[in-house]
Amino acid sequence: MTEPAISVRNVSKTYRIYGNPFGRIKELMPWNDRPHHRAVHALNGVDFDVAPGQCVGLVGGNGAGKSTLL
Repeated sequence: MTEPAISVRNVSKTYRIYGNPFGRIKELMPWNDRPHHRAVHALNGVDFDVAPGQCVGLVGGNGAGKSTLL
């Protein structure tokens, strides 16, 4: 068996989405006692291998994490 040209394991990416423009600043304040964002998991535990010479395409809907993976 040929060793993969690309091997990806457990790739994850989480973005913080703030409800208003000041949420990020509020989180930096020392008296802040709660988060002002929600977490959006764009990628969660993605694994794949690409063999030498293999063509691979990423297919998915809008917001599925295709560009984030690249």
